[in-house]
Amino acid sequence: MKSLHISLIVTGLLALGNVCPAAPVESTESSRVVALQKVDSFLSEQVVAAQMESLGMTKAEVTARLATLSDTELATLAGQIDLLQAGGTIQGGNPHPSGVLGCIFKPVGRFFYNLYQLIFCWGHFNID
Repeated sequence: MKSLHISLIVTGLLALGNVCPAAPVESTESSRVVALQKVDSFLSEQVVAAQMESLGMTKAEVTARLATLSDTELATLAGQIDLLQAGGTIQGGNPHPSGVLGCIFKPVGRFFYNLYQLIFCWGHFNID
């Protein structure tokens, strides 16, 4: 009798151990819908819509081109929208190693270098 109780307990524990809730799996259709909604909301912003119109693209043309994108292309485009920063990046995306102060002092240093070249050397000027 004791062995029956032990075997029932072991069987019950094994049965409970095999039952584990599965993680929800997002279908490709729902991920496409989410990416399409993100891209569409970005394209419907006033600034973006005005830029598209200035480039000669109508809303219908943009929608037609979005429909032809594959799931991976659409997901990539939606991911790139998350990386955009309002107003772009300071220093053209190439930050100075010294930060903002380096960005300020670089033109000042260039000015004094060119001034020295003008007065004493009549040499090569640093324009860039």
